[in-house]
Amino acid sequence: MMPLDDKTEIELLSCEVPKIRLLQSLSIQGSKGPQYSMQVLHFAMFPESEYDLPIFCANFFTAAETIIVVLDLDPLYDILLPWGGNLTGESLRFFSPIAWLVLMGLGIRETDASQIIANREAQHRYPTLRAEKNEVRSFLFDGVDSLGSKTFLDYFPEYPCQEGRVN
Repeated sequence: MMPLDDKTEIELLSCEVPKIRLLQSLSIQGSKGPQYSMQVLHFAMFPESEYDLPIFCANFFTAAETIIVVLDLDPLYDILLPWGGNLTGESLRFFSPIAWLVLMGLGIRETDASQIIANREAQHRYPTLRAEKNEVRSFLFDGVDSLGSKTFLDYFPEYPCQEGRVN
């Protein structure tokens, strides 16, 4: 993937590992200069459908006077807390990547075809929500077609539309 200006550095990596069908990282180092400097790190892990595990995403954005950090453990996976409100001591444990790693370690490979289909449908709901409701959709998925030998549809064959686009 190449930036439109010749000053921005972009690094995009992806791989498959046991239990994870797509592990993706994207790093963007913005143009130099204090008023233009920005950095973005996007990291995502999409589990295989044979495992009943949530999607994990972490996004870090820094600019001259702004820092944004978002840890996203797929809220559609399991509703553990009511939506909204301030973070409390009780809710903080749900905003840690360690929680996702614990779930990953406990994940057992499913062999029942109906459960695998249910997992796939559950995993599909969240990216669909992000695509429909989230303005940063391109931040998550742009550039996936240029990751090398595999495309987004190689990792997620359940998302094609009739026109050849991705749902």
